[in-house]
Amino acid sequence: MLIGTKEYQLVFNVYFSVVNSWLSSHIWLFRLVSAQLIEQLIDASSASRQPQRAVQPRHVTLSVRVA
Repeated sequence: MLIGTKEYQLVFNVYFSVVNSWLSSHIWLFRLVSAQLIEQLIDASSASRQPQRAVQPRHVTLSVRVA
């Protein structure tokens, strides 16, 4: 049984409306996740470019004068 043009358009319109509604209600989630991924990529990229410096221990000398 073949679907007629009008029935096909109706099915497509209903499907498109459902997908459009779902995407509209979840767009904030996509934006949040993509922003976090971009931030992580930038942080990882900048961390890999900077050479790691060895932390040198600091020595403190304390001198006391007795009068």
